[in-house]
Amino acid sequence: MQFSFATLATVYATVVSALPADVTPRQSTITEFAIWSNSGCQNGDRIGTVNINDSGECQNFQTGIASGTVDIDIPAGCQIQFFIGQGCNSAQSLVVPRDQVPHRCFEFGPRKNIGSARVSGTCSPF
Repeated sequence: MQFSFATLATVYATVVSALPADVTPRQSTITEFAIWSNSGCQNGDRIGTVNINDSGECQNFQTGIASGTVDIDIPAGCQIQFFIGQGCNSAQSLVVPRDQVPHRCFEFGPRKNIGSARVSGTCSPF
């Protein structure tokens, strides 16, 4: 079976245009962060899931996250630093996996919501 260059170029362009525009090899979801509105990650208080990407930039979350768990194992050499409030600049932070392993509930304490995170290290699966 033979194909002309024009046919192959058309097929390639069609495939490339079907890819999501917001995901590139430099920014992809590496894990999911399950979030709860109350302390202790209790059933019934879960308010959703946030995709954590490997962009290396600060990722701000919705307000009202009291506790959470990293649901999916992260690649070796990768870490996620979580902060109180938005902006990734609080003095108190927690690093997964250094301070807490994935799949374990963590929180900062009363009235200290988890508000942002930054990924660092070798995190991209590509």
